[in-house]
Amino acid sequence: GEWRWGKPSGLKGTGAKLYPYATPAMAQAIIAAIPENIPHSRSPHNWRLFFRVLWETGIRMSEGLALTREDVQQTGLLVHRSKKRETIVDRLPVQLSLFAALSSHIMTLRSRQNRLFLCKARRAAQVLKQAAVRAGYDPRMIHPHLFRHGFAMNFIAQHRHEPDCMVRLQKILGHKRIETTMRYLDPSFADLQADIDAMAF
Repeated sequence: GEWRWGKPSGLKGTGAKLYPYATPAMAQAIIAAIPENIPHSRSPHNWRLFFRVLWETGIRMSEGLALTREDVQQTGLLVHRSKKRETIVDRLPVQLSLFAALSSHIMTLRSRQNRLFLCKARRAAQVLKQAAVRAGYDPRMIHPHLFRHGFAMNFIAQHRHEPDCMVRLQKILGHKRIETTMRYLDPSFADLQADIDAMAF
């Protein structure tokens, strides 16, 4: 399912909904509720495209904010990842439709603007929460990293029968240790229900 019971930090009570990751339906609804540009914004840019990039690539928000014109290539998206005082550049595959959207976005940038998205992390999180409200989700439980978790869970759901599924996901997410990637193997309630339904008693 889209949520589990838990008590997030900063919330009173014992029965708050905690979204552990974004499902495709959740991500699509929230992204659709994000305006491309916020009226009267000091630095207007394509907010909807920014969160679409997070959802369709699984990169961290900091990595998305660091993207530049040169990082968008026909051979993939170059993602700069900081690891122990050094920056590693990974090339990630993207679907043609996302590449086309990013290329069109680059055409709208000012000539001196190299970064694709000029927003601050805190402001981006606010825009996401506002869109979550419009999409019918609890904004207290929504944060950008849910898209990264959701990408991983969606990848596993579609490729879990392939023997090297987790190795591929590790490469995409940029994890140094496979144990970090393996945490996404936590089965959903729907998976458990399917197992019970298939049992003979």
